[in-house]
Amino acid sequence: MLEELWSAYYVSTFNPARLNVRAMRAEMPKKHWATLPEARLIPQLVRKAPERTASMVAPRLEPSEASRYLPASRELPALAAAAKECRACPLHERASRTVFGEGPATAQVMLVGEQPGDTEDREGRPFLGPAGQLLDEVLEQVGLRREALYVTNAVKHFGWTGEGREVLACKAWLEAEVSAVKPRMIVCLGATASQAFLGPGFRINLSRGQVFETPWAKAWMATFHPSALLRMPDERSRAETRAHFEADLRKVAETLRALR
Repeated sequence: MLEELWSAYYVSTFNPARLNVRAMRAEMPKKHWATLPEARLIPQLVRKAPERTASMVAPRLEPSEASRYLPASRELPALAAAAKECRACPLHERASRTVFGEGPATAQVMLVGEQPGDTEDREGRPFLGPAGQLLDEVLEQVGLRREALYVTNAVKHFGWTGEGREVLACKAWLEAEVSAVKPRMIVCLGATASQAFLGPGFRINLSRGQVFETPWAKAWMATFHPSALLRMPDERSRAETRAHFEADLRKVAETLRALR
């Protein structure tokens, strides 16, 4: 009876928005788990954390301005065509064009970046610049084919900022892409992309590389944006971060194989 009460209390006080699996493991090594009644509850609480966080955040979010530009047909070609006319945020005034996602509608993995860069703005395709080249290199190393993935950004226009209002304004496009593709796994590259799903409270430094079950896909992960590696002036830090980035994408490949 006492164990049941403690388990119920533990579940009720578990805060999914502040989940940090690495800290949990550091504070209580796995060898002690057998003596903890709450240990059997932790795997499910961790898997459901993003879904619970999303439900906490969603009621406070305003409707996406882009919703009024969505076409009747929600297939990818129709969405891409309609997005060219989007005026939901001021970024369209300075950008050359809308940079919509690309990839097969049957893709099992969706990569979500933050926003297009100047190269993408000129070419009209996501991840073509230096960050995209680094991404392609690491994808090849871990056995993932870029052409088999659906690649997009949380924000569809190039600009010096891509947070706050722009992310919320574009959210309808991202949600429509997820609904059209129905990926088995979503990988968010960078904090902005991650927060487009889970809100501003999500901290990538706490949950990077962890795989969660979410309302959007059976598996969901956040990792670094490749541009973060390119911006690091310190060679040692850059090498360490790249190693983590490669490990995260290798985990994506492993998770995908497990889901099949």
